[in-house]
Amino acid sequence: MNYIGSKFSLIDFLKSSVTTVLKSNGEIRTPNEMVFADLFAGTGVVCGSFKQDGYSIIANDIQYYSYVITKHIIENNGNLDKNKCEQLIEKLKKFGVHYIYLKDQTWKDMGEVFHRGSNRFDDCNMKRCTSLYEGKIYVCSRAAIMAKMGKVPDEGIPLTLPAKRLKTELKRLYSGKYSKACSYCDGDTQYAIEIVAGEQG
Repeated sequence: MNYIGSKFSLIDFLKSSVTTVLKSNGEIRTPNEMVFADLFAGTGVVCGSFKQDGYSIIANDIQYYSYVITKHIIENNGNLDKNKCEQLIEKLKKFGVHYIYLKDQTWKDMGEVFHRGSNRFDDCNMKRCTSLYEGKIYVCSRAAIMAKMGKVPDEGIPLTLPAKRLKTELKRLYSGKYSKACSYCDGDTQYAIEIVAGEQG
C-alpha cells in the first residue's frame, strides 16, 4: 500500500502499543536504555516523538527529503541558546554577512508532499523566501526540493535565460501569482505543525 501522509495522528496509538508490547515481554529498561527504529520515517514526527521520550533513534526512508528532516531530528539537541545566537550574529556582522534572525525559535513541519486540494500561497509566510537552487530561482526552497524530487512541475527560472526574458520571468514570480508547488505543501501556515528549533549536538 502506498500511503502518503503525516503519521502525527497515530503517535498516541503507537506509543501505547509499544509500551504494551514491552510490558507483556517483561522489558524493564527505560527508554534512555533502548533504541527506537522508524523504518518508514517520512517527516520524522514519529521518531521525533520517541526521541523526546528518551529513546535513541534509527530512522530509515527511501526519500531524500526524509533523510534531511530526520537527520535534523536525530542530531539536534536542546533549544537554541540566546547567548550563542548573539555571538553568531556578532560574527556575521564582523564579516559583513547578511542574515535574518527569526526570534520565535520554532520551526515548522510542512508535512509530506501531496496535493492539498487548495493552494497555500496566500497563507504562507515563506512565499517570498526566494531560493537559488542548481542555477534556477524558485519561489521558496521547498518548491525547489519538491521539483528536484519530481513531485511537482519544475517552475524554476534558469539564470541562463536572455536578460529580457529573465526580467519577464522574475516579474511573473513576484507578481503575486502562486507557484503550483504551493498546492503540495502546508508551508509556513496555520496548517503546519510547530516544532522546537534545535542546535547541532
